[in-house]
Amino acid sequence: MRATLYGKIVGPAIAVVGVWDPLLHAHQELFERVYCQARRNGLTSLAIVIDPDPALVMRGAAKWPVFDDVRTRIQRLRSAGIEAILHLRFVQDDLNAGVAEFFSLVDTHATLAELWLGAHQTIGRGPNGSQQAILEAAEQRGIQVHRLPLVKLLPPPYEIRQSLAAGRVAEVVSWVGRPPIRSRPRSDTRRLAWCPGRYQALPMASLTAPITDAPLEIELVDRPRGLPTFQWPGRDIKYLAFVAGPADQC
Repeated sequence: MRATLYGKIVGPAIAVVGVWDPLLHAHQELFERVYCQARRNGLTSLAIVIDPDPALVMRGAAKWPVFDDVRTRIQRLRSAGIEAILHLRFVQDDLNAGVAEFFSLVDTHATLAELWLGAHQTIGRGPNGSQQAILEAAEQRGIQVHRLPLVKLLPPPYEIRQSLAAGRVAEVVSWVGRPPIRSRPRSDTRRLAWCPGRYQALPMASLTAPITDAPLEIELVDRPRGLPTFQWPGRDIKYLAFVAGPADQC
């Protein structure tokens, strides 16, 4: 794993860990709680973003459609009030890493006072990432582990991925309340684990700027090897917000 810090950490921090794809209303409420708790106790609020999703690494990108790319997620986290974001880049060799490797990497960027985790959340596979291993490693570092109550995310992320894979983008937009977004790539080619076909996307100058232009038609082309691809429509376009897919037009 490699880590990149966005924002500034002053003193000890309260951290939450997740993939955050997509960012849902329940996540926004959690970030507000973390921020308020941090302010009350003179701490920094920190969101740790694991990307790519370990499930994507295990199953392959073609079987794990992504809602927002990680650059978009980081920007949304910053606009949600979280003071710092630590992006942990996950690769195949990290599948067997556990909580010791996780804390060692985080320690290079932040001193954690509290770690907030989901009711059944672990950090890594097997005993090295179990809840007990987390408690023992946290105690050694003087970190308080706070377990959150079980929350059923609506809409379920697996249903969102299934709809994206099938090209039902408008359906996903109605569920989540906003469109999936891709940021401008370094090259002109962008890959998506979505159904090939014609999509409608709105060009955006920023994530907060009003959309004034008409939708663009994006052709996602199947490839004999690898994921379907499309060509970025213009270097002056920073983001594309997808609003409809080929299955919505049937």
